[in-house]
Amino acid sequence: MIDVLQNIWLHFQKTVFIALGLFLFVLGLITFPLPIPIGLPLIVISLFILLRYSEWARYIFRSLKKWSAHHSKPRVIYHFLKKLERMVCSQKDKIMTKVSKKIPS
Repeated sequence: MIDVLQNIWLHFQKTVFIALGLFLFVLGLITFPLPIPIGLPLIVISLFILLRYSEWARYIFRSLKKWSAHHSKPRVIYHFLKKLERMVCSQKDKIMTKVSKKIPS
């Protein structure tokens, strides 16, 4: 009974954080063009939340990292994603160690 309640609570908590991350992301996109610099921090915070709690966000993040690693122009995107991965993802989720060996800095 306790395990069932824990699973329900964890699922509820995960759903709330994903909804919060999506809300902050949309709010960040809306406020991005305003002269007050609040849009970009909201987008970054929402990405932290989404990458922490959402499987599909991690899948998209990994796909974007792989794509940017194999193309020569988006080096800036690759290095940004590498830094973001160090801050957010756990050690088992990191794929940059495999990819970074193929790319010269």
